[in-house]
Amino acid sequence: MWAIDQFGFFVDVDSAHKPDSLVVDYRSPEELKTLLDLALPENGLGMEGTFDSIKEALKYSVNSWNPRFMDKLYAGTTPIGMDPRMVRIVARNCVSILHNLICDSNFPSLSKGVISELLIAALNTNTHVYHVSPVFTLMEMEVTKAVGKLLGMGENGGGLLCPGGSASNQLALITARNYLYPTTKTKGYIPRPYDPNAAYGRLMVFTSEHGHYSVEKAVMLMGLGTENVVKVKVDGEGRMSVDEL
Repeated sequence: MWAIDQFGFFVDVDSAHKPDSLVVDYRSPEELKTLLDLALPENGLGMEGTFDSIKEALKYSVNSWNPRFMDKLYAGTTPIGMDPRMVRIVARNCVSILHNLICDSNFPSLSKGVISELLIAALNTNTHVYHVSPVFTLMEMEVTKAVGKLLGMGENGGGLLCPGGSASNQLALITARNYLYPTTKTKGYIPRPYDPNAAYGRLMVFTSEHGHYSVEKAVMLMGLGTENVVKVKVDGEGRMSVDEL
């Protein structure tokens, strides 16, 4: 599916399009964890380490170039009517340029971002389920676990990568409500006194007076109502004032 050249790697489109090529070299999450080094180091790994990580990601990712790739939500990578040989030439040239960027100390942050975009575009995948994106799913788990530690959530902290702040706040609020009051998942939000047997009354959401508008949008979507959002005053450093709670 993938081949290695003097620059480190390139997408071998001709091979990837062959019907007998693998759609994915599938490994269970437990096995794949032992094959990949996804731990976040204290210091950067440099160019060689970057390309090693990329090659491993390509090796165990789903080959969406394969004609037998027929997953939902999206189709194969090659644009309709584009000659695979042309795609191969473009891929080789892109990797050559990116290799030079990584070697250039004047573009340390640009090169990493660009090469990440190339990798994502070449794989044409997402992380909605493990079997579609095994490597990126484990990466997501490792990154969110590391962030959890930085935020003081302990060894069992974790989370999800969301497309933006609005989705993140909505997911956080729904998760909090469902965790505290599991019946809202099955019976819906029916507080006391409308349901005398409910374990909760009217639910309130506390946020900073500088809070993002997505908090109010989320409570509307959840059926809580914007009148139940309490905006707490902040101090000179933008922190919610405990005295105002």
